[in-house]
Amino acid sequence: MTLINLSLYFFASFSFLYFYGRGIFEIYFYLLKKRYSVLFDTDIAYFFPGTGLFFVGNLAFFLNYFLPLNSLLSYLIIAFPLLGNLIYLRLLKVKINHFIFLFFTPLIASFFNNNVADDALWYHFVSQNFIRNEKIIFGLSNFSSRYGVNSINEYLSSLLWVNESYIYTHFVSIMFIAIFYYLLYGFYQSRNILLRNISVVVIIISIFDN
Repeated sequence: MTLINLSLYFFASFSFLYFYGRGIFEIYFYLLKKRYSVLFDTDIAYFFPGTGLFFVGNLAFFLNYFLPLNSLLSYLIIAFPLLGNLIYLRLLKVKINHFIFLFFTPLIASFFNNNVADDALWYHFVSQNFIRNEKIIFGLSNFSSRYGVNSINEYLSSLLWVNESYIYTHFVSIMFIAIFYYLLYGFYQSRNILLRNISVVVIIISIFDN
């Protein structure tokens, strides 16, 4: 695992969520028969990655009622909204500002100082393994109450196991952070003074509170 590999994985992961979110919006616009380029006085593109992350996690949660996530059918169903990008492909416009996420690439440095937490070994990885290989098992919390309170994070992480290795699950945390600041940057680019001020204040607080 090198910096180049992790950087490429970061780029691919963020791009996937960006176009996944765009696909969701395009499907929505197609059904609504109208489209918007601005949401809350902000370029709608800055909402794409967060929307993608939300829908991937919740769709994975829903699918696990019927299928283990480590199956070809599950991956195909989850990937289906990407086809929404083809509906108005000629309208696809990616501005240079939308690539600001590349400046978040240094977040991958956390991979080299990221020890596995005790609770991850206790129940997180076990839960993810169940999600990957079994459809939902009712009564699993009888073994441990922790198995009955899985968050969307578990379902997202279970999709990132590679060759039975959980090393890439850390990307979920990185994506949450990158998407948060990506949206803040979108607010900063907004013409809404309130949103711009909020973005600046949050960034300043996050720097001094670190």
